[in-house]
Amino acid sequence: MRESKIVQPTLSRRAFNKSESANPSLWDGLVGAWVPALGVQGNRLVDVSGNGNVGTMYNMTNLVTNWIPTKAGIALNFDGTDDLVSVPDRNSLRTNLLTIFMWVYVNTTGNRDTFISCGNSRTFSSNNYIFCVDSGNRRISLFPRTPTSQLFGSSGVVNLAAWNTVAFSADGTNIKFWVNGQATGSATGALGTNNTSGWYVANSPGAGLGDLYFPARITVASVMVFSYPLSAKQISGLNSDPLAPFRLKRRVIVRGAS
Repeated sequence: MRESKIVQPTLSRRAFNKSESANPSLWDGLVGAWVPALGVQGNRLVDVSGNGNVGTMYNMTNLVTNWIPTKAGIALNFDGTDDLVSVPDRNSLRTNLLTIFMWVYVNTTGNRDTFISCGNSRTFSSNNYIFCVDSGNRRISLFPRTPTSQLFGSSGVVNLAAWNTVAFSADGTNIKFWVNGQATGSATGALGTNNTSGWYVANSPGAGLGDLYFPARITVASVMVFSYPLSAKQISGLNSDPLAPFRLKRRVIVRGAS
């Protein structure tokens, strides 16, 4: 893999922690957040949650094809071949209680194209989880640790060649799927916790060896990981404003009597 060497400006006014945020509850359990418009340093995609889960960008050096201007600022464009972001293994990213929320433009056309993989094993059931999009049926899916089979959300809900918010949550027993703020199905299942080979965006697990899971051709404006299953209200709020945790709260200026 070839590391990307690029420099992008970051936004200067954002909330850096819960006390500065207009939406402080969305900082609770926020263990990782990668927002290209808010944090890029060289070839590193900064974890703007402040937890140090810094990602390394590979094969993403072209400022024309890899960096897309959006209403949220610059977003990362993955070509579906070899572009990816790799985050070193952390316990907080391989827990059985979590939510992964993404703001993503779906260009991909495959039936098992990978958004996020926790683990990089050719033996798919050895990974902690693989979060995918099934473009043919316009649905999201997940390969958890148990059962060792694909779990699917409702069909016909992912908008192709368009921006979507997509998410799944896990509570140790059940998996729930969300697309554009709406619940789109659930299934019994649990994530794995013992694969320590890393956490990836738009990577094919066991790249070069497998023929089932492929890198997704997507544009990513944000990825967030929470250490618990978000509520329907929280998912709806993030769908309305995918950058809600980083909005600065308004300051009230009290002037003294003259």
